[in-house]
Amino acid sequence: MRKLLSILILSICFLACKERKIKPKVKEALSPIDTSKVASPVDTIKNSDNKVYTDYISKSVIQQLKEKLPDWKLPEPAQWEDFWFKEYKKDGVLVNYISSDFNCDNKSDYAFLLQNQRNKQYAVWVVQSNDDEINVINLHEFGKAEFPLQFGIELIPKGPLSYIDFENDDPKPINLKCPGVQVVFFEKGAEAYYWKNNKYESVTTGD
Repeated sequence: MRKLLSILILSICFLACKERKIKPKVKEALSPIDTSKVASPVDTIKNSDNKVYTDYISKSVIQQLKEKLPDWKLPEPAQWEDFWFKEYKKDGVLVNYISSDFNCDNKSDYAFLLQNQRNKQYAVWVVQSNDDEINVINLHEFGKAEFPLQFGIELIPKGPLSYIDFENDDPKPINLKCPGVQVVFFEKGAEAYYWKNNKYESVTTGD
């Protein structure tokens, strides 16, 4: 009887221990990745700096530029400090592009600051209407320059133009009948070009 009781107690203890045995944790399976929601790697495409030119200059004018001055190109905007390029980028003009009627024939003319693709020199050119023809005029030469570029062009409105005469302390302003082109050396000086007697003349407007 005592032997039977001992067997019964051992059986109860064995069952109790088995129930209290800690079950090992089962790691949940990861849900499959939805590849449609994962951005695939894409090569970064750098926007062309020259896009700003197509925003400001019509295709027909750019085509005229290529035909008349095939050795010259519009410099990359990055050749200027960001401050100066943005400072001049307003009201339809750029630091190296302006448009107006420079010779008073009621037709649009265009002034560009361009870079020669062969010798890397810089100059200001005017693409100008003359009766039924389109002429190109070399207005100002800079030669070669270091980066960043420290010069540009801007439009001079018609009307009185004050200038510097090194032989006269108080020169009488010039009355411009047509808008002019001013070559600007940032924070240093400026030279104004204006149409008179079928040609461009110039005066110093900043020193």
